[in-house]
Amino acid sequence: MRGRSPRRIRAIIAGICVVLSVVAARPAVVHAAESEVEALRREVRELRAMLDAQQTLLVEMKNRLTRLEQTVAQGQRREVTVSVEGQPFKGRPDAPVTLVEFSDYQCPYCGAFFSEVLPAVERELIATGKLKFVYRDYPLLSHAYARGAAYAAGCAAQQDKFWTMHNWLFSHQTELDAAAFKKAGSEIGLDALAYEACLQAEGPKAEVDRDVRDGVKAGLRGTPSFVVGRTMPDQTVTGEMVTGVQSLESLRAKVDALSGP
Repeated sequence: MRGRSPRRIRAIIAGICVVLSVVAARPAVVHAAESEVEALRREVRELRAMLDAQQTLLVEMKNRLTRLEQTVAQGQRREVTVSVEGQPFKGRPDAPVTLVEFSDYQCPYCGAFFSEVLPAVERELIATGKLKFVYRDYPLLSHAYARGAAYAAGCAAQQDKFWTMHNWLFSHQTELDAAAFKKAGSEIGLDALAYEACLQAEGPKAEVDRDVRDGVKAGLRGTPSFVVGRTMPDQTVTGEMVTGVQSLESLRAKVDALSGP
């Protein structure tokens, strides 16, 4: 220690004390960090449990809603007579049974019928000559572009492309607006000038209004609604009106029952 001043010695001792204090405190710091990590892990587990419980509740609510909709649909069944004269249809004109759909291009349940049920109906019932499928418009006031979509389909019908437009509109159901109608005309190959003129003049308005009046007269309460009955020479169909998405099995049973003697 010879040659070192007392001040220097005190500085060295102080430095050693600082080092020793840091070393001594390190376990406490590590312990605090570990405690915080464990607390965060508990919070994550609690959040996961809450999310699982909410997911279970959502599934239960969805199932209850489905049962309620089915109950409501059961209560809305009634026999009515509707016209099919001049309406777009698929299948043989003289098929023994006719299915009439009143629909809205922005209605999600109508979209579900289009994408999930109609393809099988076409394969099993329409293509086999058992069923004639007729489409009628019933745009709901709550859907801002449903009537415009009905006009777009009607204008496409003037160029013999009703079903092409019908399919496009349902396939782009969440995108419908004035720009989409213009895009649809271009994509399905309509004469642009004639199509635009028809839209501007609301050319199919009278036909859409007639569909709505007939739906109201028949007591229609929602979309999609269906009337299924025997095909008649006077271009009318009398049968049970059912509201809500119908399954292939249900429609097949009705067709089979109506096709007999």
